[in-house]
Amino acid sequence: MKPHSEKFIQQRRFYMILPVLALPFVTMIFWALGGGTGTPAQAQEINSGFNLELPGAHFDKEDELWDKFKLYEQAKRDSLKYEEARKNDPYYEISTLKVNTDNDTVPVADNKLNTSLGSREKHSSLEKDEEIINRRSNSLLHS
Repeated sequence: MKPHSEKFIQQRRFYMILPVLALPFVTMIFWALGGGTGTPAQAQEINSGFNLELPGAHFDKEDELWDKFKLYEQAKRDSLKYEEARKNDPYYEISTLKVNTDNDTVPVADNKLNTSLGSREKHSSLEKDEEIINRRSNSLLHS
């Protein structure tokens, strides 16, 4: 093992003694800033059972300026945004899996929400695709 230089040994001694020299100063600064003397914790009363007090209504500054007409306008703007997003979404129409009867009708209305899950044409095309897939899988199983 190679012996250390004199400079290295002096630095090592300094770094070993540094915490002993710094500890009194750090302790005085801690006491000067009020460390160690905290306020005693107050015991809080714990209520058991139901909380029968309801919180009060809390409105932001912006919400206080709204009236009923402005809320209706905002709802209309939100509906228009939703309609525009729905029209631009190619995956919005989800075809239904239930079998439609002749009495089932899909409501058609412009600018209104379509509450059905799909149309008859999409359902019939799904049935044809399903039939083709079933035939192919049966032919693969039996061959």
